[in-house]
Amino acid sequence: MCNPYNVTDPSAGQVCHEPTAEYVDPDPGHGVHAVTEQVFGSLDEEAQTQNPAPMNGFVQQNNKIEEGLVIPFPPISIHV
Repeated sequence: MCNPYNVTDPSAGQVCHEPTAEYVDPDPGHGVHAVTEQVFGSLDEEAQTQNPAPMNGFVQQNNKIEEGLVIPFPPISIHV
């Protein structure tokens, strides 16, 4: 599972999950705008109509808090 650094610029690269991921501080955004960008990759209303949601804006949004903050967990290590 990978997320692009910039949803609108695929040449910017992407971050893929690694088994070395650790909990981080500062914590990623949890407000409505932050979560919307994480889930849909944009705050644009048209992007928010995608079904299923692409879940591609996590790295992009988190880099607004601190560059290089995110190394995603492998999905198997996230308990729900």
